[in-house]
Amino acid sequence: MNKALPLVMTTDVSLLEIVNLLGFTDQAHFTRVFSRFVGMLPSKVRKNPQLAKDWQLGKFIKQKS
Repeated sequence: MNKALPLVMTTDVSLLEIVNLLGFTDQAHFTRVFSRFVGMLPSKVRKNPQLAKDWQLGKFIKQKS
């Protein structure tokens, strides 16, 4: 998601193109994964990028000890 979020927030690249660029098999799967990590739909982030400006992948990944 660390690659997806900037693409959604700062580009006009379509979500379908982002899905393909990142190697997801379909847009529905991408949307589920994106929503799980970021806490909102990619379309909502696209419309209002400020909602996700403080999002960090590290909050969601357990650190290996």
